[in-house]
Amino acid sequence: METPQHGVHLEYLPTAQIAQLLEVYAARTKAISENKKIEYILIFKNAGGPAGASIQHAHSQIFATQFLPPHLMDKAQKIQTYKLQTGRCVYCDVIKKERRSPRLVWEDKNVLAFTPYASLHNYEIWIMPKRHLDNITILNDQERASWAKILKQILKKITKLQLPYNYYFHQVINDQDQHLYMKITPRGSVWAGVEIGSGLIINPITPEEAAKYYRK
Repeated sequence: METPQHGVHLEYLPTAQIAQLLEVYAARTKAISENKKIEYILIFKNAGGPAGASIQHAHSQIFATQFLPPHLMDKAQKIQTYKLQTGRCVYCDVIKKERRSPRLVWEDKNVLAFTPYASLHNYEIWIMPKRHLDNITILNDQERASWAKILKQILKKITKLQLPYNYYFHQVINDQDQHLYMKITPRGSVWAGVEIGSGLIINPITPEEAAKYYRK
């Protein structure tokens, strides 16, 4: 549970309390990762029925498995290929690019938020630390405070759209070369025959348009 108060949602909690929630995520991640059988940890939140929420009280969840999901295995291989070709982290390069793009929503010295190029979901937005950190346990107090500040503002904007949403962190235990990020995916559209049949996603909201909305 994110708060003892029933009916109070995450975006209305004090920023300091949201930062504490991030600290709890880190503590649980550390504890679960001590199990040598665990390979993958997913921290996630479902907000709203269409996003999969099964209870109304504000809460987050953690899922852990002994295996790495296939799509993350494929992603890890592509990240390693990029690093071998360039000598750099692809996500660190994404940060440098998005800081200069119209998709940038907010940044301070610790983190930034941007709407990614070719987003799958309407109003999709990512939060990333500027430091190259591979998991949430390494975030310091200043980074958690910055993260909490922008997360609160983003969720308020999504609430104004009256959209359910999910957010999540991917964390691969034995990959110290990954770059931590939180993906926030409002559920503003229904994937129909084209999306399900072809795997090609039609998103009518451009990332630039979404970024402009978040910056207001």
